Amino acid sequence: MTTASPRPFLPVAPRQERMLDPGEANDWIALGGAIAAGLVWFWRHSLGGFFKWIWNGIKAPQRIQEMKAENAEIRASLQSLRHDLHTAIGLARATWDTLSLAVWQSDSLGMCIHVNVMYREMLGFQLSELAGDQWKQSIHPEDKHAVYAEWSSAVKERRPFNMCYRWQTKDGEIIPVHAQASVLLDSQGRVSGWVGFVTDLRPLVLQSPPQTAPRRKQYHP
Repeated sequence: MTTASPRPFLPVAPRQERMLDPGEANDWIALGGAIAAGLVWFWRHSLGGFFKWIWNGIKAPQRIQEMKAENAEIRASLQSLRHDLHTAIGLARATWDTLSLAVWQSDSLGMCIHVNVMYREMLGFQLSELAGDQWKQSIHPEDKHAVYAEWSSAVKERRPFNMCYRWQTKDGEIIPVHAQASVLLDSQGRVSGWVGFVTDLRPLVLQSPPQTAPRRKQYHP
């Protein structure tokens, strides 16, 4: 029986601790800072957004209910404003019907949308016969082109209208009139239409003294 010969003993040199020089230490610190910054960026842009999305999904039903309540309040406010507006318009038109002047109202495009009682009585037309641009049929044929051109210019330039011309009633009577219209503005300063007054000039024409032609001077040599 043979016995294994003992292995020769090899001396092990003692382990020496290696000290980092200042340059290497700064490099490791910079690397650690970069890793930390990367983790923070990843949290904010990836995990943070993911958890935020989950949180928003949890709160979505509550936010939907809040939005529904807000929309209901807005609809109620708009309905109240419409009611107040219709009431104000109705009151204004009722007041116009008591005036001895012919009053008309147009929209922002210059289309007639209302005339008062005096307007209808003077011309003999109903509102349905004057609505839109049908009001042109109440103008004397010789004045129609000039009046419509001036009115179209006022609508395009968003300015008041002021002109004297002649009406022709449904029965064919000629009435000299003076029409004036002011611009109506909404709450945001935009043109919402015009309101106009028409004055019957027949009393002034009848009361004015007759005009005589000036005499020619005689020439004496």
